[in-house]
Amino acid sequence: MRRRAEEVSGRTRLREVYRHPLGRDIVDSLAHQTGLSRRLVTSSPLGWVRIGALPRLSRGAVDVAFVRTLVDLLNAHRDVPSEGLPLREAWFKEAVFYQVYPRSFQDSDGDGIGDLRGILHRLDHLKDLGVDALWLSPIYDSPGDDNGYDIRDYRRVLAEFGTMADFDALVAGLRERGMRLVMDLVVNHTSDEHEWFREALADPDSPYRGYYFFREGTAEAPPNNWRSFFSGSAWRWFRRSGCGRSTSSRGSRWTSTGPRLRCAPTSST
Repeated sequence: MRRRAEEVSGRTRLREVYRHPLGRDIVDSLAHQTGLSRRLVTSSPLGWVRIGALPRLSRGAVDVAFVRTLVDLLNAHRDVPSEGLPLREAWFKEAVFYQVYPRSFQDSDGDGIGDLRGILHRLDHLKDLGVDALWLSPIYDSPGDDNGYDIRDYRRVLAEFGTMADFDALVAGLRERGMRLVMDLVVNHTSDEHEWFREALADPDSPYRGYYFFREGTAEAPPNNWRSFFSGSAWRWFRRSGCGRSTSSRGSRWTSTGPRLRCAPTSST
């Protein structure tokens, strides 16, 4: 059985929103964007604030449209798990996972960089430890500006780590030992060296244009105060040959004006 969560409205308090799994993610993001500690939501009077009052109390950092969207979103997903709901069996709930960061795991060819062959050589050791599944950090072709999450080509292995043949050998080795593989892959952004990004940046009519966020602006100031979850602004400016364009492959960036300007990025994601 599942119980029905109460309807959310502008009178709903922040601490009540925080009890909803989706609401928790939204409030955590909001706390990050505004520079507040998420603990304030549950351990201080701020948790008793009604969400309808956020536009006024935040001095516009949170607007009325945000509150309306939040209310609609939470009311559209009002089912919450009951405490008596039986657990559904799934292999990953009981499995022992071992994360491997390839670059520092084991070097098989003496170049000082860990690689896929190095992981393959250690499979028996991992099996003896009781590992059921390998969680493999990014191995995709990448310029390496974001620890491999800035993917340049999803269908290639970074040369430093080996080849597709090495990857196939690793998969086969895991299967032989009854182990599984989970690939660490984030599909909502690419490197600025990815062909989609370059084409979207160069041509406003490119079919890949909608894959990224482009906004008009100047090099001096981004379009808004959105913050990255890692550091600094979520926006970046791209400029070359007298024209500027920017976009986001990890969040959002800004772009200069100018119809049909053909520019290429000069910095990486």
